[in-house]
Amino acid sequence: MSLRRKLGFKAGAVTPAPWNPLLLHPYAGWDALLRPDLITVGGGNAVSSWKDIVAGYDLMQATGAAQPIYSATGFNGSPVVTGDGVDDELTLTGIPSGIPTGASPIEMWWVVDQQVPAANTTALSVGGMGGSAETTSRRLIRFSNGTVNRPRLRDSSASDLSGVAADFGGRIVVRTWATGTEIGFQANGLSATTARVSAIGTDRIRLFANPVSASAVGFWAGGFSALWIMPPLTTDQVTQMFAYFNARI
Repeated sequence: MSLRRKLGFKAGAVTPAPWNPLLLHPYAGWDALLRPDLITVGGGNAVSSWKDIVAGYDLMQATGAAQPIYSATGFNGSPVVTGDGVDDELTLTGIPSGIPTGASPIEMWWVVDQQVPAANTTALSVGGMGGSAETTSRRLIRFSNGTVNRPRLRDSSASDLSGVAADFGGRIVVRTWATGTEIGFQANGLSATTARVSAIGTDRIRLFANPVSASAVGFWAGGFSALWIMPPLTTDQVTQMFAYFNARI
């Protein structure tokens, strides 16, 4: 599909579609609102496949009982894919060469509905990418101190980047990034960074569970409106991204 079609142009049209992340040349994007037609839905609205907008990278689940559920209106009136926190997950095995790994600079934008109650203190993986070890993977983690849910980022290490007092509950936009020498994340206007050289492997991308092991574990209960994998963004572009996604919240 041409870039004009992806951006929403119609034949003969001279007026572009509204702004969206495709204008920033993303590496990949799974977006239930922008392209719900790329989600394969079966009986009971179970999702067996979710293709990305850029190159058709396919997050899949062949086992019916482990398929998350699609809703056309479940994310504040817009589409969402929701995992049950028991066994639902979607995986792309083998990270394509078009998505940077290793120490390459990258941003990941998570537009999610975090549904695990704060009383559950088990650390759960919203999703991530990389190799089959903590030292070669990157993932967004939902954690709780028993009272409030918090986001954490784990990148090429067994230790988490935390320290952001953002309430990681309900619908939220989380930005995570790696520069090659630093990792960081931002949520609800708060951010944290730490020095780290990423070493991301190429085994898999996974939503709703830990991406480290070949067999999924650490299942997270919640919904995905979108996951975008982007090149490093300017300050103005970050502002555009937050404005675009926050309009769904």
